[in-house]
Amino acid sequence: MMNSSLLFNSLAHSPFHLNEARRQWVQATFAALSNDEKIGQTLLPLLPDLEQASLDAVLRVPVGGVFRMHQGPLAALQQSARYLQARSKLPLLMPGDLEYVENGAIGQGAMLSNQLALAATHNTRLLADAARIAALEGRNAGYNWSFSPIVDLSIHPRNPIVCTRSFGSDPEQVAELGARYIASMQQHGMAACAKHWPGDGMGDTDQHLLLSENPLSFERWQETYGAIYRRMIDGGVLSVMSAHISLPSVDASGAPASLSAKLNLDLLREQLGFAGVIVSDASTMAGMTSQAKRADLVAACIENDCDILLFPEDVEADFNHLKTALREGRLSQQRLDAAVLRILALKAALGLAETRVEAVPFDAAAHAETARDIAQGCLTLLRDDAQILPLSPQKYPRVLLIQPQRRDTILGAGATLQIASLLQAQGFAVTPFTTGMQISPALFDLVLVTTADEAALCKAYIGIDWQNLQPGLHHAMQRFWHDIPTVFISLGNPYQAQEVAQCPTVILGYCPSAPIQEALVQALMGNIPFLGKNPVRLEIKATVEF
Repeated sequence: MMNSSLLFNSLAHSPFHLNEARRQWVQATFAALSNDEKIGQTLLPLLPDLEQASLDAVLRVPVGGVFRMHQGPLAALQQSARYLQARSKLPLLMPGDLEYVENGAIGQGAMLSNQLALAATHNTRLLADAARIAALEGRNAGYNWSFSPIVDLSIHPRNPIVCTRSFGSDPEQVAELGARYIASMQQHGMAACAKHWPGDGMGDTDQHLLLSENPLSFERWQETYGAIYRRMIDGGVLSVMSAHISLPSVDASGAPASLSAKLNLDLLREQLGFAGVIVSDASTMAGMTSQAKRADLVAACIENDCDILLFPEDVEADFNHLKTALREGRLSQQRLDAAVLRILALKAALGLAETRVEAVPFDAAAHAETARDIAQGCLTLLRDDAQILPLSPQKYPRVLLIQPQRRDTILGAGATLQIASLLQAQGFAVTPFTTGMQISPALFDLVLVTTADEAALCKAYIGIDWQNLQPGLHHAMQRFWHDIPTVFISLGNPYQAQEVAQCPTVILGYCPSAPIQEALVQALMGNIPFLGKNPVRLEIKATVEF
């Protein structure tokens, strides 16, 4: 383990690249901190809302940063950032999951699409533009650190948490796109974070619900996830998120990376050479909380080379757990000091010693145009063996639309898809599916089956839920493509195509964002081409040999 004086001397090098003035700020700030203030720097709580009482409560402990959800109104995000930064003794890290999922716009700004949709465009300019937009719009909303990109591999067809959040199943592609994304994001002033170390996507579990495992041999891990992380580190990524995922081929104890010095210190730092900040994944996840008592977990996380404990369950309680651990020797002074030096170095690298929060100008219309370009570029025609496309109201006037009846997530109900109204505006007579309805070629000229299952926390399953599409015992078992021309459209998990292998026409859209829905209808009608290429290997089965 590097001592604090050697670590300080390394801050001029990758990934922080601090000049003399910033190094002196780190040194002077560090020297003035009490141990209580040092402990506070390692805590990064989740702000549940932007109410005044919540803003005040989160600063009762001298925390190193505050995480805010980014989908709220821009003015509220900006005001909360200014308020928190003005009342903190030290500048705050202000991270967010600046991933673009269906409802992922930052401060109601540009509606980009998820990482798998970006990968499907096979357009690295659009990918770099997406990272730039996330950086500029994020900074304008008061963020300075994005917990992205995800550099996991979408390997297991039933994995509910990686899938559409990744750049695909090919390690070389994930490494290339991840490095480009990080370079663009950090070039535009936003710290990036490669996650989820040591690599997710191999199984069908979600670390929010239970400890996940990466089962690869060390040799195969080196060729896949190891090669990806080497590329991120060589590219200067400022942070890595250590997840509640075990890698038994390295740490036979089965401990998650968030609690494993063998994975964080021996492998990530010493073997791969990562010198930036390691942040744990959320410490409230069952993948961590299932392992031991809270007081022991909190200390073990920092002692085993995570610099930041993400989402303390109770900030003051976890602060006291760390104080007790330091006093009892379960958390060493050397580890605490090293963590704080890296945290201060990240703040210095972001220029927070000079400017804590600032308005960032950008071209909103140009960002919206990029969102449309991504939407149009990702749509993938997997097959049209029945030569149904293009659609027209003259050819298929009466359309039966089968889509999710409910769009429930752990964060609330999702928006109703807009495909029906978009088709109606083009002159189609659209009938949404209802339980008990009669379905025959005499009544309908075309069936559109549309799913919208992005990867998401605590979702557990993102296969086709036929009971949600066609409720009722009889209807759930019906398939119409041999009797009525049918198009299956996945606006989410592309592996769902494996479940409709007999359907002759299949389209992949990867994300149910509004721009993708709009582009989908235009592509269905032949007004724009299908340009996308599927980034995942559909021949991979649920029992993975990788």
